[in-house]
Amino acid sequence: MTTKTWLDDAGNWNTAADWTTGTVPGPGDDAVIPSGTVSLTTPVTVGSISLTTSAATLGIADPGGTDRVTGGLNNNGTVNIDPFNGSSAAGGSSLSIGGTLTNASTGVFNIGYLGTGITQDSKVTAAGLSNAGTINLFGGNSAQAILDITGPAPATLTGSVSLSNSALLEFASGNITTIANGATLTLNGAEARVAVAADPASNSALTQLSTATQGR
Repeated sequence: MTTKTWLDDAGNWNTAADWTTGTVPGPGDDAVIPSGTVSLTTPVTVGSISLTTSAATLGIADPGGTDRVTGGLNNNGTVNIDPFNGSSAAGGSSLSIGGTLTNASTGVFNIGYLGTGITQDSKVTAAGLSNAGTINLFGGNSAQAILDITGPAPATLTGSVSLSNSALLEFASGNITTIANGATLTLNGAEARVAVAADPASNSALTQLSTATQGR
């Protein structure tokens, strides 16, 4: 497995000269982004992705395509799935993470865009979730922003999690029973849900949680 480190201030993932090896990360490679802004607009497959500092940003806008990380994604910076592009945030991108999505204390992980709302579902799938930072799901009026964790829900929610409009945080099973000291869970709107796969239409992963913040 080869480590390939991003070099540019801002550029497209598929620009070979922007990586230390002079080649674009591919299957089995570790892609490391220590700083700068990387735009990903065509489907890729890579072994792992690590944003190692708060100065790193990865933007994925690949409507109709699926980007695959066979291992884990570690985020100390900012990851934007279907961000605002200057005129719209259409949505429609998919990111598949074969390992754990680890969002560190400085990490911000956004799916969708609140200002205009997405018009197609934007979806991230991961085998597990470890969150100490901020996760925002911004859905549209009908299109969903989805974070699908194929493992069980954590008994204790950590970090900050906010769901707005049509947004779904889904776990394979389990129930969130407590919110850690300093952590927050905010649901903005009737279509913002934290669910288990067997019952995605309700807040089925929160049935044993005593308190949560319901936005209006």
